[in-house]
Amino acid sequence: MNATSFETLPTESLFRSSWRRLPVLPRSLILGIGVSACGVLSWPIVSSNVPVPWSFVVALAILWLYCRYFSGSWWPGSTAKARQNAFRRTRLKAIEWKWGIPAALATVAIVHASLVLLFRIIPLPAEELTSGYAFGSLAPWLAWASIIVSALFAGICEEVGFRGTMQVPLEQRYGRRIAIGVVSIVFTLTHLHQSWAPWLFIQLFGASLLWGILAATIGSLIPGMIAHTLLDTLAFSYWYSDVGGRFERLTLAQAGIDLHFIFWLLVLVTSMMLFCWFVLNINTSSIESNSVSSDS
Repeated sequence: MNATSFETLPTESLFRSSWRRLPVLPRSLILGIGVSACGVLSWPIVSSNVPVPWSFVVALAILWLYCRYFSGSWWPGSTAKARQNAFRRTRLKAIEWKWGIPAALATVAIVHASLVLLFRIIPLPAEELTSGYAFGSLAPWLAWASIIVSALFAGICEEVGFRGTMQVPLEQRYGRRIAIGVVSIVFTLTHLHQSWAPWLFIQLFGASLLWGILAATIGSLIPGMIAHTLLDTLAFSYWYSDVGGRFERLTLAQAGIDLHFIFWLLVLVTSMMLFCWFVLNINTSSIESNSVSSDS
């Protein structure tokens, strides 16, 4: 194409042409972060401009529209298939529910237990953890409603953005291991603006690894959405505020190793073992199902 004909192309065509020339890695990172952010950031905008309880109604409507759009509905038709593929499957087999939900719950137990153990080893940085989270100052019903809606936005939109839009094309180009690793690094880095992030760096990375494995193994974002939402509900209500209780245990340096520490260590180890077992069962069930389908 000569310079003259290139200059006469519509701006949209120029943009599409330039976008398609980008390698899979930067294109997936840009799209994944953008898809996640446009969902997550909509809740603060709604909560700041719409009075309660209507803000919750509007927020849930936005979440529904968000899921419909990024699962492949509506305009533009040229991107519908890509959005549908990135959203992964929304219908799971009974065997996938059987092993996928326990695996999702195991990830919640792993991350929560690791937090308990961490703050038995080092003092709880209460000021950093609670900075920016004013749930405790609200009426109980309003606090819980805000926590649940906030957790839903984070749990759904971040899974769609990171484990869906970002991870799926990376899996197809580089394989599961590299894709999950890259997404987990990016997921962790995008949370570094939070005051608590330096303290929870390992938990952020670990949670993303677990949810990435879950999404890739089952081929669906649903178990990860459930786990992510539950974990954030627990984090917002307990670690980032005292709406659901308060952590007041002494560190090991002050109290020594006690039954509380041993209990949560056992929870961590057991949950990790169970997660591996559940994932292996999902893989085995998938192989057997594919084998039956081929034979028939």
